[in-house]
Amino acid sequence: MNSCWVTQQQKQRTAYFDNWNLKLEDSSRSGRPTEIDLDILKELIESDPQLTTRCVAEQLGCSHTTVETHLELVDV
Repeated sequence: MNSCWVTQQQKQRTAYFDNWNLKLEDSSRSGRPTEIDLDILKELIESDPQLTTRCVAEQLGCSHTTVETHLELVDV
């Protein structure tokens, strides 16, 4: 059996370059941001140290993992 299974991601990549889109930069994406303002994060944490990462994420409009990542950068 010599069938070749092509994933959806491979199809998308092929279509991307078949349309002569040869830019290698990241294109803009929809969804929640992965970068947040550290000053705002610090202000939220200082105003209520009992906030969970999920509550902070909801207020900032990002994922809780983004908050967790950026908490390491904030000196609280």
